[in-house]
Amino acid sequence: VNYRRHVEAVARNDGKLLREVSKKISNASNTKLCLKHLRAFPGIGQFLAWQMLCDLRESYCIDAKVDDYCELGPGAINGVRDIFRNVRGLNVTNRNLSLARSLVQYQRDVYDALQLSFP
Repeated sequence: VNYRRHVEAVARNDGKLLREVSKKISNASNTKLCLKHLRAFPGIGQFLAWQMLCDLRESYCIDAKVDDYCELGPGAINGVRDIFRNVRGLNVTNRNLSLARSLVQYQRDVYDALQLSFP
């Protein structure tokens, strides 16, 4: 249903919006700017824009740096909340990415401590 709405919105603009956004994305200097441009489409939120950007990157349509920005989805946000639920005063919505990066930084140590093989 949502996909149809996006296609119809682009079609109503005779592709003008698509051309404009495509040009801006191809000239963008970083991932966060690409996301901003993708959100110009009606009904595209931050996480859906992130998913679209990942698809564009995976298909080699754009050359965006992988590590310069990341948008956590609802599942990842809930996971970060679950892991850090006992930290007093923690506002996960403002610190999602830094907490997720902390998990990545320590994941090998945790696997070793649990005597598990890192995938």
